[in-house]
Amino acid sequence: MADQFREVAGIFDEVVVGFLAGDVPLVVKPRNDKTLAFLKSFITLHRSKLLELLLKHGAFLFRDFEIGSAQDFEDVALLLEPNLSTDYLGTSPRNNVTTYTFTASEIPKFFPVPQHLEMSFLPSSPSRILFFCEKATTIGGETPLCSFARVAEQLDPVVRQRFETEGCLYYRNYTGPNETQIDPWKLKRWPEIFNTTKRSDVEEMCAKDDVKVEWGDGGKLRLTNVRPAFARHPTTGQLVWANHSQVFHPSMALGEYKRIVKRTGSPFHYLLIIFLMLVGLFRRLFQRHEDQGMNCFYAKSGRPIPDEDMEKVRDAIWKSMNIFRWQRGDVTFIDNRQVSHGRMPFTEPRRILTAFG
Repeated sequence: MADQFREVAGIFDEVVVGFLAGDVPLVVKPRNDKTLAFLKSFITLHRSKLLELLLKHGAFLFRDFEIGSAQDFEDVALLLEPNLSTDYLGTSPRNNVTTYTFTASEIPKFFPVPQHLEMSFLPSSPSRILFFCEKATTIGGETPLCSFARVAEQLDPVVRQRFETEGCLYYRNYTGPNETQIDPWKLKRWPEIFNTTKRSDVEEMCAKDDVKVEWGDGGKLRLTNVRPAFARHPTTGQLVWANHSQVFHPSMALGEYKRIVKRTGSPFHYLLIIFLMLVGLFRRLFQRHEDQGMNCFYAKSGRPIPDEDMEKVRDAIWKSMNIFRWQRGDVTFIDNRQVSHGRMPFTEPRRILTAFG
């Protein structure tokens, strides 16, 4: 079933503007001219107004324009965000496509990606991020969006106070460059994330982000750092949930699938819940918290974040999350200081590209 469109009049004459589900994202559609040339001209002419609206609404969706390739996407992205970057220090495996565009994620398609502000576990996270749908699925594979300012407002007050007081301590563990046995919960070898095999280069990059580096046997790498759980939007001053606990916490996959299965009713997803419960039990019994691929602790006390606290976080996120279907050629433009993104599992072929700056 197609997403319903609610038009909002009086913003631009040349295009149609409105909403799909909820109030994120703000949708821009062609009124008459859908060519790439028109869209590029429109962005150039109205970029200041578009940025004002981005600040107000948190995200755009450009739909039904003739954006057909990765290079088309990069051209549009550079007009919206001229300071695109190629420095990606996140945890999701990605492949470079053009100079400034990458595949959004190479994580297995059955695995959900929880809502997050891109690289919010680092002080050098991007201000804005864009996504492009090169190939859409008919079932699943959505990239939901969520106002993390609203999550900060709606989070259980007791849990919010704990996160505000404690902050977040992050652990990331990466295998070495020559290891053949890859832990499935460790998504990359460290040379793949830092694009170097020199330890000194890694240490220099990490020092810029106040990340502690520990080298282990076989070239293993452990990174630890502390960040606040909340941040103020640099322009509006609004309080925003701005951390990666819902991504790094061991309860992540099971917590997400409990909610996904309510939406899909898929027998396969029910089986995954059982499997993830067994995996979670195994990891708790046989693997130390700090040795897992990713983990997140309360920073001030150094204690693990209880599953119950993370359930409250997921409740607030899913309550505010907007899910809409991709269409080929769609481009989203997101304020990464206030609106999060994620990925629903899927089965059919799907290709989403990203750029950030």
